[in-house]
Amino acid sequence: MNHILPILAGIILLLFGRTLFWLFVGLAGFLFGLEIAPQLFHLESSAMTFLVALLVGIVSAILAIFLQRLAFALGGFFAGGYVGSILAEHLQAGDSSTVWYVVGGVIGALFAALLMDWAIIILSSMVGAVAIVDGFGIHGAAGGLILLLVLLLTGCIFQGRSYEGRPADV
Repeated sequence: MNHILPILAGIILLLFGRTLFWLFVGLAGFLFGLEIAPQLFHLESSAMTFLVALLVGIVSAILAIFLQRLAFALGGFFAGGYVGSILAEHLQAGDSSTVWYVVGGVIGALFAALLMDWAIIILSSMVGAVAIVDGFGIHGAAGGLILLLVLLLTGCIFQGRSYEGRPADV
C-alpha cells in the first residue's frame, strides 16, 4: 500500500499534471507530505504520515484554485523539493536532505514562475516519473535513470500534445 499511492499519483501527474493544474499542486503537496512529515514531525505511524500528507495536498489544491500565481510557484516548489529530497536519499546525503529539498524547491518555484505552462508540463512529468520509479523501488543507477528519462519524455510528449496553447484547468 505504501508504494501504490506514489505510483498512482505519479501516473496521474505524468499524464495530466498540466491539464488539471490544481490536482498537480495537490498531488505534489501530498507527495511532499509523505516525504517530509515523518522527518519534520517525527512521525512513526504511517496513518499519521498519510493524514499529514493528505492535509498538505488538500490545502495545496485549494490554494491552486484560488491563488493561481502563488500556486504556480507553490507547485514548482513542492515538485522541485520532492525531486531534490529523492535525489538526496539516493545520493545518501544524510543530514543535508533538507538543504536538497529547499534548493530543489527554490529551483522548481523559479522555473514554474518563469515558464508557467511548460514548467508545469515538465515538472509534473518529472515528479510523476520520479514517483513511479521510486514507488517501484528501482534504485539502480542505469536502469532507474533510463526508466526515469523514458517516463519523463513520455509525460512531456503526452502533455505537450494536449496543450496546444489552451489554459490549464484551474
